[in-house]
Amino acid sequence: MTVWFTSDHHFNHANIIAYCSRPFSSPSEMNERMIEEWNSRVEPSDTVYVVGDFFLGPTDAGLRIGQSLRGNRILVKGNHDRSTTTCFRAGFSQVVGRLSLRLADGSLALLRHIPLEASALGGHDLQIHGHRHEGPRLVGPHLNVCVDLWNFRPIAEDEIVELWQSRHSSNNHPESSPGTPGEKKRSSVR
Repeated sequence: MTVWFTSDHHFNHANIIAYCSRPFSSPSEMNERMIEEWNSRVEPSDTVYVVGDFFLGPTDAGLRIGQSLRGNRILVKGNHDRSTTTCFRAGFSQVVGRLSLRLADGSLALLRHIPLEASALGGHDLQIHGHRHEGPRLVGPHLNVCVDLWNFRPIAEDEIVELWQSRHSSNNHPESSPGTPGEKKRSSVR
Protein backbone atom coordinates (compact mmCIF):
# COMPACT_ATOMS: atom_id res chain seq x y z
CA MET A 1 0.00 0.00 0.00
CA THR A 2 1.28 3.45 -0.95
CA VAL A 3 0.28 6.74 0.66
CA TRP A 4 -0.25 9.70 -1.66
CA PHE A 5 -0.77 13.45 -1.23
CA THR A 6 -2.35 15.99 -3.56
CA SER A 7 -4.47 19.14 -3.57
CA ASP A 8 -6.22 21.82 -5.59
CA HIS A 9 -7.60 19.80 -8.48
CA HIS A 10 -10.53 22.18 -8.89
CA PHE A 11 -12.25 19.53 -11.01
CA ASN A 12 -14.92 21.14 -13.26
CA HIS A 13 -13.66 24.68 -12.54
CA ALA A 14 -13.45 26.42 -15.92
CA ASN A 15 -11.83 29.59 -14.56
CA ILE A 16 -8.91 27.76 -12.93
CA ILE A 17 -7.55 27.04 -16.43
CA ALA A 18 -7.01 30.75 -17.08
CA TYR A 19 -6.19 31.72 -13.46
CA CYS A 20 -3.34 29.23 -13.26
CA SER A 21 -2.40 28.97 -16.93
CA ARG A 22 -3.25 25.28 -16.97
CA PRO A 23 -2.50 23.71 -20.36
CA PHE A 24 -6.07 22.65 -21.11
CA SER A 25 -8.71 23.93 -23.52
CA SER A 26 -11.69 22.87 -21.40
CA PRO A 27 -12.68 21.58 -17.96
CA SER A 28 -13.43 18.15 -19.44
CA GLU A 29 -9.90 17.91 -20.91
CA MET A 30 -8.46 19.00 -17.54
CA ASN A 31 -10.62 16.52 -15.62
CA GLU A 32 -9.68 13.67 -17.93
CA ARG A 33 -5.94 14.34 -17.59
CA MET A 34 -6.07 14.58 -13.78
CA ILE A 35 -8.16 11.40 -13.49
CA GLU A 36 -5.68 9.62 -15.77
CA GLU A 37 -2.68 10.87 -13.75
CA TRP A 38 -4.36 9.77 -10.50
CA ASN A 39 -5.51 6.32 -11.63
CA SER A 40 -2.23 5.52 -13.41
CA ARG A 41 -0.43 5.76 -10.04
CA VAL A 42 -2.92 4.99 -7.29
CA GLU A 43 -3.96 1.38 -6.62
CA PRO A 44 -7.33 0.53 -5.04
CA SER A 45 -5.61 -0.39 -1.74
CA ASP A 46 -3.64 2.90 -1.53
CA THR A 47 -4.54 5.90 0.63
CA VAL A 48 -4.75 9.38 -0.88
CA TYR A 49 -4.81 12.54 1.24
CA VAL A 50 -6.45 15.36 -0.73
CA VAL A 51 -5.45 18.59 0.98
CA GLY A 52 -8.37 20.68 -0.21
CA ASP A 53 -10.19 22.18 -3.18
CA PHE A 54 -11.30 18.97 -4.85
CA PHE A 55 -14.08 20.13 -7.18
CA LEU A 56 -16.30 23.03 -8.16
CA GLY A 57 -19.27 23.21 -10.48
CA PRO A 58 -22.25 20.87 -10.66
CA THR A 59 -22.44 18.43 -7.74
CA ASP A 60 -23.43 15.45 -9.92
CA ALA A 61 -20.35 15.88 -12.11
CA GLY A 62 -18.11 16.17 -9.05
CA LEU A 63 -19.64 13.03 -7.56
CA ARG A 64 -18.98 11.08 -10.78
CA ILE A 65 -15.35 12.20 -10.78
CA GLY A 66 -14.89 11.33 -7.12
CA GLN A 67 -16.35 7.88 -7.62
CA SER A 68 -14.05 7.22 -10.61
CA LEU A 69 -10.84 7.67 -8.64
CA ARG A 70 -8.90 4.81 -7.08
CA GLY A 71 -7.80 4.48 -3.49
CA ASN A 72 -9.10 5.23 -0.03
CA ARG A 73 -9.52 9.00 -0.13
CA ILE A 74 -9.28 11.32 2.86
CA LEU A 75 -10.19 14.98 2.37
CA VAL A 76 -8.67 17.80 4.38
CA LYS A 77 -11.22 20.45 3.39
CA GLY A 78 -10.14 23.54 1.52
CA ASN A 79 -11.80 26.89 1.06
CA HIS A 80 -13.66 25.71 -2.07
CA ASP A 81 -14.90 22.32 -0.85
CA ARG A 82 -18.58 21.50 -0.51
CA SER A 83 -20.54 20.25 2.44
CA THR A 84 -19.14 17.29 4.33
CA THR A 85 -22.11 15.19 3.17
CA THR A 86 -21.34 15.95 -0.48
CA CYS A 87 -17.68 15.06 0.09
CA PHE A 88 -18.65 11.68 1.56
CA ARG A 89 -20.96 11.10 -1.42
CA ALA A 90 -17.98 11.80 -3.70
CA GLY A 91 -16.21 8.83 -2.16
CA PHE A 92 -14.14 10.27 0.66
CA SER A 93 -13.87 7.95 3.66
CA GLN A 94 -12.98 10.83 6.00
CA VAL A 95 -13.48 14.58 5.81
CA VAL A 96 -11.57 16.77 8.26
CA GLY A 97 -10.40 20.36 8.66
CA ARG A 98 -6.82 19.42 9.56
CA LEU A 99 -4.92 16.26 10.33
CA SER A 100 -1.67 15.24 12.04
CA LEU A 101 0.17 12.40 10.35
CA ARG A 102 3.46 10.64 11.13
CA LEU A 103 5.44 10.11 7.93
CA ALA A 104 7.62 7.09 7.19
CA ASP A 105 10.78 8.93 8.31
CA GLY A 106 9.22 9.79 11.67
CA SER A 107 8.47 13.44 10.82
CA LEU A 108 5.19 14.75 12.18
CA ALA A 109 3.23 16.48 9.42
CA LEU A 110 0.26 18.80 9.75
CA LEU A 111 -2.12 18.54 6.80
CA ARG A 112 -4.10 21.74 6.35
CA HIS A 113 -5.20 23.41 3.11
CA ILE A 114 -4.02 26.96 3.80
CA PRO A 115 -0.42 27.29 5.04
CA LEU A 116 0.12 28.57 8.56
CA GLU A 117 2.96 30.70 9.87
CA ALA A 118 5.88 28.47 10.90
CA SER A 119 5.40 29.54 14.53
CA ALA A 120 1.82 28.16 14.46
CA LEU A 121 2.72 24.58 13.52
CA GLY A 122 2.42 23.45 17.15
CA GLY A 123 5.16 20.83 17.36
CA HIS A 124 4.78 19.56 13.80
CA ASP A 125 7.96 19.21 11.76
CA LEU A 126 6.30 20.32 8.55
CA GLN A 127 3.00 21.33 7.04
CA ILE A 128 1.69 19.64 3.91
CA HIS A 129 -0.67 22.09 2.26
CA GLY A 130 -2.17 23.35 -0.97
CA HIS A 131 -3.91 26.64 -1.72
CA ARG A 132 -0.88 28.21 -3.41
CA HIS A 133 -1.00 27.41 -7.12
CA GLU A 134 2.52 28.63 -7.89
CA GLY A 135 5.90 29.06 -6.28
CA PRO A 136 8.36 26.54 -4.92
CA ARG A 137 7.24 23.16 -3.65
CA LEU A 138 9.16 23.49 -0.38
CA VAL A 139 9.53 26.71 1.59
CA GLY A 140 10.84 26.39 5.14
CA PRO A 141 8.63 23.85 6.92
CA HIS A 142 5.90 24.05 4.25
CA LEU A 143 5.48 21.50 1.47
CA ASN A 144 2.96 22.42 -1.22
CA VAL A 145 1.21 19.46 -2.92
CA CYS A 146 -0.91 21.54 -5.33
CA VAL A 147 -1.36 19.70 -8.64
CA ASP A 148 -0.12 22.77 -10.53
CA LEU A 149 3.35 22.20 -9.05
CA TRP A 150 3.44 18.41 -9.60
CA ASN A 151 2.30 17.93 -13.22
CA PHE A 152 -1.29 17.25 -12.15
CA ARG A 153 -0.42 14.04 -10.30
CA PRO A 154 -0.51 12.82 -6.71
CA ILE A 155 2.84 12.66 -4.87
CA ALA A 156 3.92 9.48 -3.12
CA GLU A 157 4.93 9.66 0.53
CA ASP A 158 8.46 8.48 -0.33
CA GLU A 159 8.87 11.47 -2.69
CA ILE A 160 7.76 13.81 0.07
CA VAL A 161 10.10 12.21 2.61
CA GLU A 162 13.01 12.40 0.14
CA LEU A 163 12.37 16.09 -0.56
CA TRP A 164 11.94 16.86 3.14
CA GLN A 165 15.13 14.99 4.10
CA SER A 166 17.11 16.68 1.31
CA ARG A 167 16.15 20.02 2.84
CA HIS A 168 17.77 18.97 6.11
CA SER A 169 20.90 17.60 4.43
CA SER A 170 21.61 20.77 2.42
CA ASN A 171 21.15 24.38 3.41
CA ASN A 172 21.28 25.31 -0.27
CA HIS A 173 18.50 23.09 -1.59
CA PRO A 174 17.14 24.85 -4.70
CA GLU A 175 13.51 24.46 -3.64
CA SER A 176 13.85 25.48 -0.03
CA SER A 177 14.27 28.74 1.77
CA PRO A 178 13.73 29.88 5.33
CA GLY A 179 10.50 31.33 6.61
CA THR A 180 6.92 30.81 5.54
CA PRO A 181 5.35 30.80 2.12
CA GLY A 182 4.87 34.37 0.99
CA GLU A 183 2.24 35.68 -1.31
CA LYS A 184 3.28 35.87 -4.94
CA LYS A 185 1.04 36.95 -7.80
CA ARG A 186 -2.02 35.07 -6.50
CA SER A 187 -2.88 34.39 -2.89
CA SER A 188 -5.80 32.12 -3.73
CA VAL A 189 -8.10 31.16 -6.53
CA ARG A 190 -11.66 32.40 -6.52
